[in-house]
Amino acid sequence: MRRIVLLPLFALTTFIATTRAQVVETASIRYTRAAPDAGGQSIDSQNFGPTIYGDFDDFNNQVLTVGPSTGIGTAEQHSSIDPQLYAAELDTSASCMPDFFDVVNGFADSYYEVTFTVMSSVNFNVSGNADAVGAAGGETSDVRIEIVGLSAGSPSQVIVDLDDGGSTFDANGTLPPGDYSIRARALSVVTRSFDDSSGSASANLDFIMTFDADPAAILGDMDCSGDVNVDDVLPFTRALLDPTAYEAEYPDCDKDRADMNEDASRNSADIALFVAALLEN
Repeated sequence: MRRIVLLPLFALTTFIATTRAQVVETASIRYTRAAPDAGGQSIDSQNFGPTIYGDFDDFNNQVLTVGPSTGIGTAEQHSSIDPQLYAAELDTSASCMPDFFDVVNGFADSYYEVTFTVMSSVNFNVSGNADAVGAAGGETSDVRIEIVGLSAGSPSQVIVDLDDGGSTFDANGTLPPGDYSIRARALSVVTRSFDDSSGSASANLDFIMTFDADPAAILGDMDCSGDVNVDDVLPFTRALLDPTAYEAEYPDCDKDRADMNEDASRNSADIALFVAALLEN
């Protein structure tokens, strides 16, 4: 008599979630910082956002006046982190009105970082607008977005690096499995040393990052159709029991897509996850 084993609902849900979650967020850093100084005095105000998911809306404006000198820093951020969806508006401005016998600074920084793990290859898109004003006479304006590989074999790339002017960007690519962070910053700094000329700088960044599964890397898609369905049952079985026969019949596919739990082996431990992927579809 054949015994039929039914998976508990919570276990099935876990299996499905595992097959869907190709990107998993692990940490984040979000803050605004305004830090002007004048007349030998300073203000350093830094406000932090949630450590992982959720929205962060902050306006940090600091003005320091000492005698005839004034330093100003304004940092603003409206950002969100959702599973496999990152978005932010970062705005900063800095200015100073100095006295000839003083050193005055205006400083503002708005920073956004998400650390995430790619479980199986995914396509990504980063798009938005950037603008930087003030790149002369002691002013600094900097807008930068980069994807940083944190593990061996994880590539890094700069999306935007702008210190003057405006830019619209739309970057696409593929991330192999590994650990990454996306880092975005809008920075404005103005410095005057024994100079009575005023100065200002601003930096603005608005972007969104999304992910899309690479069809060639979908676990359980054993016939390279871009989906997991009943047509994958036979090739999945062959990949487990007779990898040579599988490779002969599907030379353009990868037998390791049968490694559903990604433990670097194809065996009976992968069957339950494959069944869950079938039921999901």
